[in-house]
Amino acid sequence: MTDRPPEHQELPASPTRIVVFLVIALSGGSALAYWLDRPTGPSCVGVLQARVTTVRCERAGRVQSVVVEEGQVVNPGDLLMTLSEPRTSTTLARLESEMVSLRQQLDRLEHQWELELEWRTKELDTEICEIQLKSAEYLKEKYDFELQKNMLADLLSEHQYVMLNDEADLFESIVIRHSYPKPEHLATVMHLEVASNAAEVSAAQVELCEQRETGLLRLKETLPQRLRKSLGIESVRSQLTQVEEELQIVREADVSRDLTSTVVGQIGRIFVVEGETLEDEMEVIEIVDDVDRTVQVDIPSQHILKFGVGTSVAIEFPGKAKRSGRVAKLAIVAEPSTNASQTVVPAVIEPAGKLWPAIPPGSQVLVYPAKQD
Repeated sequence: MTDRPPEHQELPASPTRIVVFLVIALSGGSALAYWLDRPTGPSCVGVLQARVTTVRCERAGRVQSVVVEEGQVVNPGDLLMTLSEPRTSTTLARLESEMVSLRQQLDRLEHQWELELEWRTKELDTEICEIQLKSAEYLKEKYDFELQKNMLADLLSEHQYVMLNDEADLFESIVIRHSYPKPEHLATVMHLEVASNAAEVSAAQVELCEQRETGLLRLKETLPQRLRKSLGIESVRSQLTQVEEELQIVREADVSRDLTSTVVGQIGRIFVVEGETLEDEMEVIEIVDDVDRTVQVDIPSQHILKFGVGTSVAIEFPGKAKRSGRVAKLAIVAEPSTNASQTVVPAVIEPAGKLWPAIPPGSQVLVYPAKQD
């Protein structure tokens, strides 16, 4: 019997070999997918654009407050910022300063008025009291002299007279009845005349005191207002009222300088800060309409036939997001490019198909002809 060699037995593949084959297969698949997905024609770098509304300051002013933030969505009529004119701001500051000064002056004058009114009232009260005391004394003298006059008149009517010396009092004198004139009778007549005159003088003094008292009382009654006028309180108060009214008018006029949005969109950029002074027609805020977007691209003139108006194009956004677009507009004249050896044709690409990703305007994208089925 002939000996035969043992049959060859196949061994299973090692794990290392399997892993190598898998890596090769995946790499080949990725390369094939990339090859199939790569641009089929020339690519151009474009810039994503959005419809931008620039809000301007119609006339010079100063930014009082900014009430919006970048990225905030606004609608027509929404408040963006509040402005005031430089002239208004200067007037406002001047009027506020005047108002503070006048209020301080008015407070000082009111305090001075209270002090002067107090001591002047005390002086008047003292003088009125003295007048009243003098009037009482004169009134007593008047009554005494009238009594003497009446007594002497009665004595003389009955043909009587009194024995008086220079220091004697009428009530202490001796009454003598005599029907014939004597020196004592003449003296009695003279005493009657003196008493009559003294009574009239006392009555006049009483009347003068009463008039003086009436004048002092009237002066006391009008003293507060007279003092206020002499110190200029009412004049200062009138000035303060006028300044407050002017200040209110300026503040109300200041409110009318609010800037509001006229479109729907997002706040793109804010070019000013609070407190900044603005010039006429100065740009203050940029509002971006994120819905109405296009791509601005410069197409090399040697490839322009592949990008005719209405041609579908592929657009690669940042993050490898791929979308479609359509050539909406081409310039009729080519322009020089940074490369002196060629010219470019500006073109506008509008959205087509799937919604474009939310990429900030100004981002760069890659544009190339779409693959033909």
